[in-house]
Amino acid sequence: ARATHYALVITAGPQPGGPIVYNETVTRSEFFAPQLLSAMQYGTQVRALNRAGSGPWSARIIGTTHLPSVAPERLPRVSELRVQRDSCAVELLLRVSAEDDYGAGPVCAGAEYIEVQGQRAGATRWTTVLQRATASRVALRDLDHGGATWRFRTVAHNRFGVSEPSIPSEEVLPGLHATVLASPPRVHATGRTTVRIPLPRGLSCQPDLEWLIQVSVGDQGREREGEEEGARRWQVLAIARAGTTYTAEKINCAAGCAFRLQAVVSGFGPDGGSSLVTPEAVLSAADFGLPTWTAAPRERKGPSPRAEGAVSDGVGGGGASALSKLLLPLALLALAASAWRCLRSRSCRRARPSGVLPLEDDEEDDEEEE
Repeated sequence: ARATHYALVITAGPQPGGPIVYNETVTRSEFFAPQLLSAMQYGTQVRALNRAGSGPWSARIIGTTHLPSVAPERLPRVSELRVQRDSCAVELLLRVSAEDDYGAGPVCAGAEYIEVQGQRAGATRWTTVLQRATASRVALRDLDHGGATWRFRTVAHNRFGVSEPSIPSEEVLPGLHATVLASPPRVHATGRTTVRIPLPRGLSCQPDLEWLIQVSVGDQGREREGEEEGARRWQVLAIARAGTTYTAEKINCAAGCAFRLQAVVSGFGPDGGSSLVTPEAVLSAADFGLPTWTAAPRERKGPSPRAEGAVSDGVGGGGASALSKLLLPLALLALAASAWRCLRSRSCRRARPSGVLPLEDDEEDDEEEE
């Protein structure tokens, strides 16, 4: 039967069972593997697949990558860090290829092995945590776990020299799994003004881990000048130990509240704190059993948006418009008649303002009075 795709495995070293570098499913008859070290032996095996099943694995083919001729290129930043679930080890995915200057993709960096360096928060120097790495995925198990985060960088080596260090990675806390920081805290409203927050625990290497509990009440400051639209202003609610449950009382969430957690450890932030913050958990007033209020619309400046012809007594539509069109001319005629009678009468002329021009027979009436 015809194969529709292939399974491919590349492992490091001449012997079977070495570290797996690639484990891919491909649909073409060729495969480009940029994440390989120079002057290194690799073994490759493939097998054919289709809808009916899979064929047997091929014999392992051993190949050696080319020898470098110059010092290695600078490696990219370590982009993936994981804290293992069953231990406090930190797993790094190393990128052993360099970036092409013209954006054409990864190219061979010429590295024969990689040195991994680490920096603990609060320290000023980088130390070597793994002297010689020949696999793309490594686990660091002997890190100091005393309440501080770590970041890492890589240095490429070959027989002609050493590259510049890569850009440092993001910070990570051994013993704190990524799933903890990827999930919002579990916040339960237990009354109109009380909440209960179970705090996640770390592993045994972080026995004294504490969480900074932050709250943003309602929409306060969400349009503060100089901040992004929708940004919240966070306040410190409490500091509590990991693995415990914190209860907050007398908290006003009539307009809703948001909660988040931050690990209280030394970090690489501007104030010496860490960037290990969970997503926010949002509770509305209804979650507290409070009535919800809808804000009244703001008064608009300018002409009234009411339709032409509407009247204030609640009668609107075509009837109100027709009535107003009928009464307006009658009112104008009555006003004009009243003004004419006033001007023709003697008392109205005596009391008229100085700005009103006299009629033509005013002088004759004055002579008769004399």
